[in-house]
Amino acid sequence: MKTFLRLFCSCLILALVGFVGRSQGPAPAQIENWIEDLGSGEFVKREQAQKNLWKAGTQAEEFLKKAVKRDDPEIRKRCQELLEKFKWGIYVDTPVAIVDLIQAYQSSPADKKEEHLNKLLEAGLPGIRSAIKVLQAEEQAEIRLPLVTHVSKRFPQAVPSLVEANEMALLQQFLFFLLECRAEGAHSHLAAFAVLDGRVKEQLEKSRDPKFGRMEKDTRDVLGAYLHRALGDTGQAAAIAKKAGHEILACNLFLENGDWSAVLKGNVYPDDLMPGKLGYRLAMARLAGDEKEFQAIFKDFEVPDEKQENESQLGKIALINGRKKEGLDWLIRSGNKQMVLELLIAGFQHPEAEKLVAEARELADRSLPLMELTLAKAHYSVGKREAALAVFSKYSKQLKEKAEGDWPIHLIQSLTQLKLKTEARDAATLYLSQPDQRESAARILKALYGDGEEYLDPVLRYLFKKDSSVSAKEIMPVIQKLVDRKCSKEELQALVGEMLEYSKRVISSEGVNLLRACARHLKTHGAVEELEKLCQEASDEKCWMELADLQAGTKKWSLAREVYLKAWKMNKGNPLPVFLAGRMARAEGLKSEEEKWTRLARWIPLGNDQVRTDFAFALARRGFPDEAQKEFTLVKQTGEPGSFHVGTATRALTGSLVAKKKFLDGANAYELALLRCMTPYVTFLQSPAYLGVPAITYRLRARDFAEKGEFLQCEKYLSKAQELFPADVDLPILVYEVLAGKGKKEMADRVFQTPKTRLDEICAMYPGCAWAHNSAAWMSACCKRDLDWGLSHSQKAVQIDPESPAYHDTLAEVLFQLGRQKEALEEQQKAVALDPVKVYYRKQLQRIGKGNPRADKPDENEDEE
Repeated sequence: MKTFLRLFCSCLILALVGFVGRSQGPAPAQIENWIEDLGSGEFVKREQAQKNLWKAGTQAEEFLKKAVKRDDPEIRKRCQELLEKFKWGIYVDTPVAIVDLIQAYQSSPADKKEEHLNKLLEAGLPGIRSAIKVLQAEEQAEIRLPLVTHVSKRFPQAVPSLVEANEMALLQQFLFFLLECRAEGAHSHLAAFAVLDGRVKEQLEKSRDPKFGRMEKDTRDVLGAYLHRALGDTGQAAAIAKKAGHEILACNLFLENGDWSAVLKGNVYPDDLMPGKLGYRLAMARLAGDEKEFQAIFKDFEVPDEKQENESQLGKIALINGRKKEGLDWLIRSGNKQMVLELLIAGFQHPEAEKLVAEARELADRSLPLMELTLAKAHYSVGKREAALAVFSKYSKQLKEKAEGDWPIHLIQSLTQLKLKTEARDAATLYLSQPDQRESAARILKALYGDGEEYLDPVLRYLFKKDSSVSAKEIMPVIQKLVDRKCSKEELQALVGEMLEYSKRVISSEGVNLLRACARHLKTHGAVEELEKLCQEASDEKCWMELADLQAGTKKWSLAREVYLKAWKMNKGNPLPVFLAGRMARAEGLKSEEEKWTRLARWIPLGNDQVRTDFAFALARRGFPDEAQKEFTLVKQTGEPGSFHVGTATRALTGSLVAKKKFLDGANAYELALLRCMTPYVTFLQSPAYLGVPAITYRLRARDFAEKGEFLQCEKYLSKAQELFPADVDLPILVYEVLAGKGKKEMADRVFQTPKTRLDEICAMYPGCAWAHNSAAWMSACCKRDLDWGLSHSQKAVQIDPESPAYHDTLAEVLFQLGRQKEALEEQQKAVALDPVKVYYRKQLQRIGKGNPRADKPDENEDEE
């Protein structure tokens, strides 16, 4: 560790790899003379020598380490005193505040040491240098190892100081130190460093050199795997991990690489417990194309007479692997009737769904309320509105009494999704009229208003606490006014003033939530002066972000940039305000400032997957999809293989893969999402995904094989997809023209005919089902086939729901393909008028105006300029 200590500690300057200390310090001979003087018979001379060595700092350190072995006890004692200070990073020019933190660390119990390390990391370069020394000096392994992992997780707090000061060598050396200590996340940090620094190959060469750093071979092997993966060579990364005996790492890398046979052969899986392991084996046999092995493994899925453990999970595994019948059988046995119902409805098996609900009604099943509401929502969507409204009314009335279970949330969410907003608000009001049900207020508000409930829930709770006699019927209109941004200035000032005063008298978490709620509502109402005052008094990062957003919204770029940076300085581990400061600089035309802040924002998370993933989602929400994709890509490239965040990033990137026509890669990415659900601890939020995601993989594989001209394989996956969802129009839209263009018109027609027949059946059964009519029309327009049939369905959809911009957009496209451009323009103008915010509709209007129906349609999901 001696060499490593020299690399990190200097009272003035850190060199790149070797240490040079002071540029004009004492000569070695002078240092030796001072050490001799430590043993002088004169007290004054001994004291002066020790002071000189103290000032020499790191330049004297190696000499002192040798001198401490001398025979003279006085020399040994004084050298040891100096070395003890240097060991902990205390030098002559160490700021007093840093010394205080080091000493506080030294005197703290083990459970308080993290707190002082955090403060060192946040104290700029002097604090970071001292933090390294402190970690090196900690000799108790049981204390040190958790601390280095903690520092690894908190590292984004330290990165800005290092990057802004261009101390990239110190940053790199700190990362190697974390690796040497086997800190959690250290491999991801160094891989991210290498990618962002643009020197992955150089780092890879260093990792192969046994003389570089002090890492054990085991750590070096894993680092090599991470760096190969960062270069895009995941296969080589997996081979390195496998050879080094890191079986789980190798398994996850083989999975990332789509090498299913290697995983099946290795017989090591991320979940090594049943039934997860069984699910992985089944999936690997399926994906590797080993039908014999697949059938052999699937025998374990035969439903026995006796009760089994994990029946629900076995059902999900069967569904994931394309065995719908067996999956539903297992789920029925497990008693998970709600999930079966949702899957039947997703497959438009409404008669079977109605039968299942009837059986539950006869048995007085405890899940009956949720099941009846789920079926009612489906009935409403197909045009059976009177029957559906009767069910909604029945359960809404029950909200006057205590309602147990999750069905009230489902009721309010369903009413909201069906655009029955008045009924949804009334139901929410009834539910919240029961005081003992208000603990679920946040969930109710989310069901009613979607995201943003964290800014409404504190207000709701405050109003109930303010006056215990006030009713939900009186409070909900206040909440609605806030949502609609219709509070008068006087009303808003009065409400915010009361809540801010109250926030000072309650526990910190409740007070902070109230504070942030006030800031959000001041922002949405454009109350800039009041928000500025709140920020000055509160010193809260999120409040300052609200103010910066408000300034940016009024194009006060310079002021917004300053405020974003002020918010960032309250939490330097958050890259978002730095990125936004860069965007403000761009708006001002300050290119160098833009580049500076944009670069720093990318560096801040380094290899902390959670921070970078949160950053990516924040960028996506704010309308920066390309930048979000870059961050997701970096997480996938450098994060821990098989981790939650890498899985999240992989799923987030699937859309871009398909957009780039990388259909096989897209299918494999979706497969990875499915594989994570083999364990009971990971589930899809929406039950239909257990069939919907497999159908997507089949669809993408069919398109990939069609592109390659492998039509037998293509037909195999077409059949699998249509077996799951015969009414799915996305499949023919994806493959029809490709197949027809490659001379497989008959195959293309069969793919088209299956959903056409099924949709006609659905529309005959439910004439008021607008979405079915619209789906038929959209398929017709996109495949440019049977356009008169498509026109008839499109006109019916618009007739049923003339307020839907999507239905007018479909009708416009059908008319455009029929060569009726003028009528198409009129319909598209209606879509724009109904939803003027959606960019796609405006771009579609421009496309139709140019008159070329063969031109590519704009991205339907685009909603930002």
